Amino acid sequence: MPLRQFQGHQMPDIKNKDKDNEYVLSFLAVRQCLGYLGLALPLALAFGAILVHDRIESSISDFYYSPMSDVFVGSMAAIGVFLFTYKGYRKNPGEWISDRLVARAAGIGAVAVALIPTLPHHPRDCTFFQCLAGVKLAANIHLMSAALFFSMLAVFCLWMFPKTKPDKPPSAQKLRRNRIYYGCGTVLLIAMAGLLIHSALLPEGLKEKLDAFSVIFWLESLGVWAFGISWLVKGEAISLLNDPEKKTKA
Repeated sequence: MPLRQFQGHQMPDIKNKDKDNEYVLSFLAVRQCLGYLGLALPLALAFGAILVHDRIESSISDFYYSPMSDVFVGSMAAIGVFLFTYKGYRKNPGEWISDRLVARAAGIGAVAVALIPTLPHHPRDCTFFQCLAGVKLAANIHLMSAALFFSMLAVFCLWMFPKTKPDKPPSAQKLRRNRIYYGCGTVLLIAMAGLLIHSALLPEGLKEKLDAFSVIFWLESLGVWAFGISWLVKGEAISLLNDPEKKTKA
């Protein structure tokens, strides 16, 4: 009798099961890393800036030209790489959008934000991309990349994360998670709307007054925090929101 059969039943493939568990754990670890990076980035920039020169920059992107440049570039690049390599769930038949497609678009946006800086406030030597494309074009690419990054994060929160299996009714915990996803997506949309209003609609005098309070930085931080919270929930880092069977496995 084969070793894997006993009394007419198939014994579980322990080796493959362990391998699957490793895949699941690594999958969750990527989500949690993205979540923690999202929560930590604005705080690290703000505290570092206050310690170094007693003020917070006007926007997260402006930290490229500050002593916290390495933290900004390194964190955004790490977020971009994690997103670009994220596979997510496979696309269902008839779907035109997938986790991988949205994650790669967000990853490209994050890496571009890190490597292609915004306009400097003072004259300075150009970076590689600024010398190659020109300072103004590089700044426009930076803005479009930031918009792509935030938009794809909102798609995750409002569309991808709340999905449920069609043959399985959502659990109470899943419904709670979905409310958080929708809330995070709404915060991202509000942050994006605020940034658009600031850049396109407000008079210059009012912009200068708001910039004294780093309004853009805090709007961007709200969006990044919403991103971080949604990925921590999706990565099962908050045990109270996990399904009961997943609590017992932890």
